[in-house]
Amino acid sequence: MVQIEASLCGVNDVWKSQDTSVLGAKWKEVQARFLCKADGEGKAGGVAFQFATSIEDKLRAVQARFSELKETEQFLTKRAQKLDERSRVVNGGFYRRSQQGMELLRDYMTELQNATIEQECFENLSSLESQALQSRMTRLANDVNSQQLLEVKLQKQYAALLQEQQQ
Repeated sequence: MVQIEASLCGVNDVWKSQDTSVLGAKWKEVQARFLCKADGEGKAGGVAFQFATSIEDKLRAVQARFSELKETEQFLTKRAQKLDERSRVVNGGFYRRSQQGMELLRDYMTELQNATIEQECFENLSSLESQALQSRMTRLANDVNSQQLLEVKLQKQYAALLQEQQQ
């Protein structure tokens, strides 16, 4: 850029120094100072600036910087709101679809869990029923055998009584 006002309050010799630490320290010091508009006209009718020395100048410089930062904050806030609105519009559909998918997935998972539980219950009942069926069949076979034996015994008794009565 164009050469900055070279006066810099009589620190020309510092800027010509080759020591980078001195240059860095002086640069930070100068950057921390506030500028104010100089009395009179600058070169070629432009505006000239000088470092603020009075409290009023420093206050005006701080207020000007504050208003600049406030404007920047408002601009960035509006931009962030617009971007947020755009992202909601774009991502709103995706978000809705993902929520519907998640609900559907939860429903399927619940159905799967219920089906697994029911299958385990039915398999358990089936095995218990198979065991009970075998024991029932054995018991019924024993009952049938005992009934047949009892019937044969009673028929023999009846036959013996009939024979005795006929004699």
